[in-house]
Amino acid sequence: MKWLLAGAMLLALPAMAKEGDTFRPFVSLGYFYDSNLFRLDENESPGTQRDDRYALLSAGANVDWKPGRQQVVANLTKTLIRYDQNTFLDFDGDDMQATWNWRLGNRLSGNLGAAKSTSQSSFGDIGLVNNQVDRERRYGRAEWEFHPRWRIGGGLETTDNTNSAPSQLSQNVQQQAQDVVLTYRTPKGSTLRTQVRRIDADFPNPQVLTYVCPSLPFFPCPPVPLVPSEVADNSF
Repeated sequence: MKWLLAGAMLLALPAMAKEGDTFRPFVSLGYFYDSNLFRLDENESPGTQRDDRYALLSAGANVDWKPGRQQVVANLTKTLIRYDQNTFLDFDGDDMQATWNWRLGNRLSGNLGAAKSTSQSSFGDIGLVNNQVDRERRYGRAEWEFHPRWRIGGGLETTDNTNSAPSQLSQNVQQQAQDVVLTYRTPKGSTLRTQVRRIDADFPNPQVLTYVCPSLPFFPCPPVPLVPSEVADNSF
């Protein structure tokens, strides 16, 4: 354990950057012990090693570029998790995001961006399953200051969540959200905001459950599709 902690310190030193730098790389390495990896009761047995040690390596870079009145913000992170005993849970993750905060003249502004990540679901929620969640998000906003105290704006965002484990395919979702916002700034500097938001979601693999009904000739019980009402976000 000591050599891993020392290695983390040595790796982090060359990646140190000052606040305000355009490009800031980073590296971190840690070694952890979990006495109840799957968050089970004391009398429950997971059928595998209950406790485990694992190494977590993260490396990446943050970018904050300001050409004129524009701003481009981006980050890239690569994460590796390696377990000592439960090696089937080893995981390689990614997290990438880029946003352009744009401005046109003195009254028009907004942002445009995209993000993509691969994360691992919590074992406490889904058990001994190495479920990887791929998320893709695209978004854009625009605001117009049509009066010194009034602004109106709108945004559009699409999100795709895909799970790798067969038991979690019903949680796959494609979502689109739109909103319109009206903002008023009072003479004392306070802000009042009204927002109208619409969200449409599509679950391509809904769960199908059957229910017990009276058995009648020529009228079999039909299957009942069960579509989750919300997206389960149990990753870390």
